[in-house]
Amino acid sequence: MSFSTRLNCNTLDVFTTNLFEGNQLGLVHIPHGQPLTQAQKQAIAVEYNYSETVFLHDRSPNAASATYDAQIFTPKSELPFAGHPTIGTAVWIFENLETNNDEITINLKAGAVTARFDRASGIAIAEIPQALNIHKDTIPWERVAAVQPSLFKASAEVKRSATPISSIVKGMNFALINLTAQPDLLSTIVVTKDTIPRASDLDPDSDPNLLGNVFYFIRPDTGDDITRIQQRMMAIELEDPATGSASAALTGYLALQKGQAGIHKFEIDQGVEMGRASKIFVDITVGKYGKEIDKIELKGQAIEVMKGTLRIM
Repeated sequence: MSFSTRLNCNTLDVFTTNLFEGNQLGLVHIPHGQPLTQAQKQAIAVEYNYSETVFLHDRSPNAASATYDAQIFTPKSELPFAGHPTIGTAVWIFENLETNNDEITINLKAGAVTARFDRASGIAIAEIPQALNIHKDTIPWERVAAVQPSLFKASAEVKRSATPISSIVKGMNFALINLTAQPDLLSTIVVTKDTIPRASDLDPDSDPNLLGNVFYFIRPDTGDDITRIQQRMMAIELEDPATGSASAALTGYLALQKGQAGIHKFEIDQGVEMGRASKIFVDITVGKYGKEIDKIELKGQAIEVMKGTLRIM
């Protein structure tokens, strides 16, 4: 059996329909039976140097219909789940491989993701794997400000806000820094080599694979039952233009804080300060007693920017 020395690849901008906005995604196509080691995948992710690169495997002859296997890598490591790679991959599959089918399954390290497609709007809807955990310990404001010195001038109301850590799945951990009482502080945040949460802050048996900082404020209520948020997310020494996993971790936390059963809708702007505006939609279904999350649906669009081949030897 011969193996290809070049792989087909694409780049997409995710959580946008405008070229050169949203979050960039590398998408590398792996033919059935093609050997590609973890080390090779990691090297390719470093070569792309995007926040994430997806390796999408061709369906095997025995695979269930409309079912695809995929892996997600940052330039540092493989992730169990990430939001913008899932949405971007789903949109690409619907527009190129499943043109007559509006529901697919993508198997990720964190589990199977069911995705649907609204062809009129170009929005992919992914019911994401989730085991939302709000960690027991919160982070003291002094440590938040030590990483972001501009926050030393925060108002007393901002400083009183709790800084919890929320994990959407094991290994994806985000400190949630609420700047709603002083929204202008969001523009003062800078990328640093330090993250606010530490492995020692997490509950026992947690996985510190990714530790990120989410800075956000909630916009005034418009009376339409949609909570609108502007956020920024920093991790692995970079700022991300759009982060589905962080959005799910934040909105899951906020939905539980409301303590009300039903569907809670969120609309999130991210990447504005970077010039890569992104729009993320999340629907959180909270169970009967308002204490547990039954379902999280992440929604968004994507647009293909480039396609070509990638040399691997």
